[in-house]
Amino acid sequence: MQRFYRDNMSADELIYYRVVYKETDLYVATADDRRDECMDIITSLRTELEEYISRHKGFQSALAPISLYKDAPVIAVKMAEAARAAKVGPMAAVAGAFSQSLSEKLGNPDELIIENGGDLYIRSKHDRTISIYPGENRFKGKLRFHFDADSFPLSVCTSSAKLGHSLSFGKADSVTIISHDAYLADAMATSVCNMIRTPEDIPKALEFAQSVDGVLGAVAIIDDKLGAFGLVKFV
Repeated sequence: MQRFYRDNMSADELIYYRVVYKETDLYVATADDRRDECMDIITSLRTELEEYISRHKGFQSALAPISLYKDAPVIAVKMAEAARAAKVGPMAAVAGAFSQSLSEKLGNPDELIIENGGDLYIRSKHDRTISIYPGENRFKGKLRFHFDADSFPLSVCTSSAKLGHSLSFGKADSVTIISHDAYLADAMATSVCNMIRTPEDIPKALEFAQSVDGVLGAVAIIDDKLGAFGLVKFV
């Protein structure tokens, strides 16, 4: 899928650049150019996770929470913890895992935006406005959210049953989850998207999202229906 949404990302005071290693393709914005450092970190993280997956075959294919080996790396442990809360397999948290891990290993800069497959991880001392692409429906081009500076860091993760290559058992146009924890936001976006097959499923799916500790807000869309709660300020 063409990453058309990157064309609309801009913050005049930041430098944007791609960090690509194997299937991992990030669009990163920082106050100064740290692409070489980011590449080293992503390469190391991916190598570590791939080595674990090579030994624990079920980790990559699991569609429900699983137990880990005692020597599992931190990134795998956190993916599994988020998956357990969301009631999905650990790979549902992989995009969020790389984004948050990269931020931590960069020293959690004051200004950082990471886009990974349409998901965002943001640290900033400035207010930020983001857009989400909900698919071809009446909300297309209309969904913009404002976040105050004191709400960061935030992860804004979106899952869709109709866009991209990710496996989904639902039929939602899009589900967006907001959390301080990128692992959780990513896993929960998949989980809630799986729950929505008709517009009537939105209330129950959002009730589940609201019940999970660490979820700060959500937006769910299917056909011409939208439901939302929490840290969602439309502009």
